[in-house]
Amino acid sequence: MLAGALYDNEDLPNQAPIPTNLVTEEMELVFIKTSYSNYAREIEEHLPGRHWHITFNRDWGSDFQAVAYKNMQGFWDVKVDGDLPIELEQEKLLQLCPTYPVICTVRRRVEAEEAFDSFILRVKELYKQL
Repeated sequence: MLAGALYDNEDLPNQAPIPTNLVTEEMELVFIKTSYSNYAREIEEHLPGRHWHITFNRDWGSDFQAVAYKNMQGFWDVKVDGDLPIELEQEKLLQLCPTYPVICTVRRRVEAEEAFDSFILRVKELYKQL
């Protein structure tokens, strides 16, 4: 879990305090130190190809998705997955997003979700104007 979080550029969870009322004299508390470096080679072998699916399903009868893939710089390229649920000319889409079908490049998943949501809302607004 920790390796995946690091690979995804996410923050690691904070230490969780142990409530003193749960500790008994029979227990021995052990501090465990974790390290990404011990697993770096294994992670580099198994995590490439990892990707996210981001779904937008407000207001449309079917889900609309983007997929994020990690690029060579360690960031995530967010790309439209499939066709838009409405018809727009490619020229209009490129005016809205010059890198379409890549919507954006982000560091974290939450940024990808926000950017995808914003993109879809702009597409809807453009469609209304037509």
